[in-house]
Parts: sequence; C-alpha cells; structure tokens
Amino acid sequence: MSIFDRLHGMRKKVAAGAIAAATLFAGVGFAAPAYADDFRLVGPDTVPISDKFQITALGLPADVATDEITWKTSNFMNAMESLWPADQGNTSTWDAGMSADGDGTVTISATYQGQTAEKTVTVEQKSYQYLAGFDLSADGLEGSDDEYTLHIPSGGTVDTSATFTPEDATYQHLVWQSMDTSIVRAGADGVIRAVNDGSTDLVAYSYGRVHTKTIHVTVGGSGPVIVPVDSVVINGGDVTLQEGGTTTLSATVSPSNATNKKVTWSSSNAAVASVDSAGKVTARATGSATITATAGGKSASITVTVEVAPPTPYASVKIDGGDFSVKAGETYQLTAQLLAADGSEVTSGDPLTWKSSDDGVATVDANGLVTGVAKGAADITVTVGTKSDTVTATVTEEDVPVGNDTTVYYPADKFGADSTYFHYRVGTGAWTDVPGVKMTQSACNGYVSYVVPDAADSTIEFVFNNGNNTWDNNGNRNYTGQGTAIVVENGVVSTNAPCVVTVPVDAVAITGGDFSLQEGASKKLTATVAPANATDKKVAWSSSNTSVATVDANGTVAAVKAGSATITATADGKTDAVTVTVTPATVPVESVAITGDGVQDGKLSVENGKSVQLNAVVTPSTAVAGAAAWSSSDDSVVTVDGNGKVTAKAEGMAAITVTVSGKTASLIVTVSKNGSSSDRFSDVPAGVAFHDEIEWLAAVGVTNGYSDGR
Repeated sequence: MSIFDRLHGMRKKVAAGAIAAATLFAGVGFAAPAYADDFRLVGPDTVPISDKFQITALGLPADVATDEITWKTSNFMNAMESLWPADQGNTSTWDAGMSADGDGTVTISATYQGQTAEKTVTVEQKSYQYLAGFDLSADGLEGSDDEYTLHIPSGGTVDTSATFTPEDATYQHLVWQSMDTSIVRAGADGVIRAVNDGSTDLVAYSYGRVHTKTIHVTVGGSGPVIVPVDSVVINGGDVTLQEGGTTTLSATVSPSNATNKKVTWSSSNAAVASVDSAGKVTARATGSATITATAGGKSASITVTVEVAPPTPYASVKIDGGDFSVKAGETYQLTAQLLAADGSEVTSGDPLTWKSSDDGVATVDANGLVTGVAKGAADITVTVGTKSDTVTATVTEEDVPVGNDTTVYYPADKFGADSTYFHYRVGTGAWTDVPGVKMTQSACNGYVSYVVPDAADSTIEFVFNNGNNTWDNNGNRNYTGQGTAIVVENGVVSTNAPCVVTVPVDAVAITGGDFSLQEGASKKLTATVAPANATDKKVAWSSSNTSVATVDANGTVAAVKAGSATITATADGKTDAVTVTVTPATVPVESVAITGDGVQDGKLSVENGKSVQLNAVVTPSTAVAGAAAWSSSDDSVVTVDGNGKVTAKAEGMAAITVTVSGKTASLIVTVSKNGSSSDRFSDVPAGVAFHDEIEWLAAVGVTNGYSDGR
C-alpha cells in the first residue's frame, strides 16, 4: 500500500475474530461476537489547524487489541490518522488540517465487532501563541521536574488534569503514549487505565513534543499504603484581632502518618479576614469570618473576630499645609492631624477648637473654614486638649471682577456685615432659596458683596434681607441690574464699583519653556500673569505657523506636521513666547511575524547541518521598531544568532522566538536527516500537506507502506 493511500486514511484494520461469515463445525453452532454495551468516542470538539489530537473509544474491554478497531475519517484533509504515536488499544492519534474550501468539519469513526461510533471534530484557523509548558495533576501522582511515579490498583483508573502556560496557548491537547499497552493506557479523556499488573512508563507530550511528562506507573502489587486522614484540628481555637493585625495559624492532622497531610486554608469572608497558603490571617475590617483548614477530605474551622483598634494617644496636633493666603471675601479650608509620638497619624474623640487672632482680618469657624475679611494678617490656632498649632493667614484684597461675572455691592451697615443676604435670580431662571446667599465683607470699605458667576450679560432680579424676615425689596418692586458691577445704595442702583482699581500687567510667563511634540500629539500650556491682582489677566494665544502647530484659546497646542513654530501668550499688551518643535510621529509596533524560506503555518523543516535565514516582519510596515531579539528553546537541536540565522544541530524539534518592541512571535523548527520529503513521493499529488511524522519517515527511508513495514 502506498503512502498516498495512508494519507487518505484508507487503511483497513481487520478485527481479530470478527469474521463476517459464520464458521460451522460438526456439533458447533454459529458464534456471534460479544458487542460492547456502551461504545462511544471521546475527544476534543474543536482543534486548531496543524494540531495533533487523540480520539478514545470507551465502553470496550480494557485490554482491547489495537487491531480489533477500524478507524476512518470522513475527510483526510481535515483529519489524517497520525503515524506517531501508533494506535494504542482504544486510542487513535490524528493530525488536523484544513480543506481547500476552508471547511474544517470532519467525522472520525471507529468500528468494533460490527458496531460503529462517531465523533465530529471542527478544525479552526487560530493565531499562533507559543506554548511555554504544561503541568499535570492527579490523585497519587508524585514527583517533579517532569518525572513522576504513580501506583494504580489492579483494574483501576486515575483521572488527570492539565494546565497550560500561557492560558491562551494555541495548542492545548496532550498526546499520550504508553511504553507497554498491555499494562497501562491513557486516552483523550485524560484517564489513565490499568490493563494488567506490572510496571511501565507513560509519557504525555505537548504539541511538537517540545514539552513532555514521564510517569513511571506500577499497576497492582503492594504499592504504597494509603493512610487516610481521620481529623484536622486548628491549634489555639477562635481568634480576636484588631484591624490591620495578623496571626499565623497552625493545624494538626491525625494520624501523624496520614498519607496526605497537606493543609489548605480558606476564609468565609476575605474582606473581613484573609488567610494565605501558610495560614497567615490578616484582619481587614471589623466583623467576623470563619477560617477553615482542610487536609485529606477532613476539615476544621475557627472564628476570627476583627475589632476596631483602640486609638493611640496623640502627642501633638499639626495644621496641614502651613501658612497660607486668602483673598478678602473668599474662604480657605484648614485641616489638622493628630500625631503620635512616632509621627504617625492617630484619631481621637477629643474636639478641635479653632480661633483667629483678628476677626477683622480673617475669621475661622468650628470646622476650620477661614474667611478673608480685610487686607492684613491673622494667626489661626487649633487646640485639642493641651496641644495646639498655629499658622498665619495673609489676607489680600479681592480681585476686581474680570470677564463675565457680576459683583453686587450693598452697604454693610444696613443689615450688618455678617447678616446680609442676597436673594436673586438670573433672567427668568429660578430664585435662590430663601433667604438667599450670604454676602461677605468687601475689600471696598463699608460694603458687603457677592459674585454672581457668568451673569454680566443677563438681567439680575434681586432683593436683600437680614436672614430674619426683614427685607429691602425696593418697595415691593424688586431691584434689577446688569453688568460686571451692581451697586445698591439708598434704593438707587448703579453700575460703578465703589473701589475699582486698574492694576496693569507687568509680565507674562509661559510655564515650561521650549518643547517638542510628535505629529498628532498635543500639550496644554499655562501662562502666569504678574502681578496676581492685575485687572486684565485674560491671556490670548497665537501661533506663528499654524501649518506646523496650532494653539486654541485655552493654550492647547496641537502638532500638525514636522517643523517649528513660535507660540505666544499675550495679556494686557505683555507677551511671552516659546518654540515648539514638531517631529514625525512614531508609529508603534502592533505585531511581529517570522518569515523565511520554508516557513509555513508557524513551522519550518530544516536538514541537519543546514542554515536558514529568518526575518522578523513588523506590522504596520511604517512602525518604528527596536532591535529583534532571537532565541531557541533548545540550542542542542537548533541555534539562532542575533540576526535570525537558524542552524540545525541535531534531529528533533525546537521553538524559535523573536521579540521586537515588546511583541513576540514563534515557530516550531523540525530538524531531519535528509531534508524535505516533498520530492520523495511519486504517487502524492502536489498540494497535499505533509505532517512532521511523514517527514521523519521519509528521512529514514520509509517512502511506501506503513511504519511497521507492512
């Protein structure tokens, strides 16, 4: 039979003893075969293209012979029976491909003594993510460094589970191979099945045989004696902790010679009390949580109660921020910390008392809110118990309104400097809640004032009161006014502020100096106008070359194209300028791919001793890429230099990985003795994909028939 027949999955396996025609002997009737009760196939529902996967027939005798089952595929282009590893009892291995029409659906069937079971598998195109490794876990599995021991009772089974790294690795199917299928077998469901007593090795391979786990299996015999856990006790009982406190628990497992004495810890409420794998409990918040220790299926629990930690005595009090400035008519919020002797912040139920040294300059309320009254300086002191701290408040004159705000002035002696309220609405909008907003003492002597934001272009309707139902409502007609300043005195409304002083701008300074931007980037500039109380502090921005960089009214510079431009800030006739240099935009690397002669679908075949030049190609092509870093997972099989030149050293497989600007790509390199087999099969039409095992067979001279010589 030719390799082409093999590729098309046409091999026929004649079931031993399953003769279609009855054989009659003298005195002996027809003997029908014994059919399986629960004959079915298990395996993956979906696989990535080029994957190697296994299908296992269940419901058959544990020692079913390999040639008692006939396997077939509905489409050899999607699933071709693999040459390695050879079928083992009830498990067959397949190589995934893709039909020319892109349909990856294939049905795999197995026939046993006249019964047929089927399994449908879908082959998918998936982006390649290199598999760094995998871990196996199972009850009774012991060992490390990819070599384990396992004892199975006669006729027993063991369930295994695999964890792949990274989680999004493309190929996440294991291939199992038993060195002696008469003793033990494993299949697509991850179950290890004992067949007969004895010892042998069972190997789990990842895709490409890059990663392996070897299990030394003993079936039957004395085996290890399993001593079950009778009880678990958490030493010390219930625990009470304060917030932030910790304690480490321990547990006693009985009997002392129990096989599995490993203790795992858990918390019923980690937000209250968490516990790590070593039993360390951390108190997170007030409340209670149950901490449980489990070993060998037995468990014990205690209650952890978390309480509020008692306050640490304070040694001093400190006002945050130190000395400060505030404008007349404005407020400044102070806060204070209580400090322990070591300088750490603590809490206390003792009240804070705030006091100003001069209420005519600045007042302070019970919560530390300072109000600037008039130009000057006042000491603000906080006291708690016998401890105190003091800062100085410097009060400056209030700014003359600039822009679109409206400042309303009213005589302070009418209702009192601390008891005048302004009740108003803008246009036809809603009125303020009665009695209105409280006016503050103005820097203009003899007046209180209030600033209505963004109202200079609208008519304001308003009245005044003392907060206790005494009103000045212009003889029940209400007052109205418009502009940046409204003054009401003796029932007369005017628009001349009582103490307007024009303060010219002395200088403008753009913060930060000259700077650079890439095309498409932006940066917001700020300009400082001096003096701080200048009347017209409005800043206008401009660019000398808007084709290179533009600037908006808020000082945001947008880079347009490579070049330079001067950005100017102007306030009241004073200017400052900086230079912006625009450089071409740097396009980041989004992905990288490996190319080169013979590279296809993330794989490359190389003849031993030969070299192939690989290239790292980044996307997009305009990206600014860093240097490519190349590496091999196994230098004994294939090496790669800093320029991507791959050299085959020995037969086998290894992964080549390249990293460019944080992006990575990998491919699997297969090293063979005599190079490609593409010219070795005269009966194979062009375009038929080759799998790694076929390349290997060709390399060792097998170009016709089966690997077992048939």
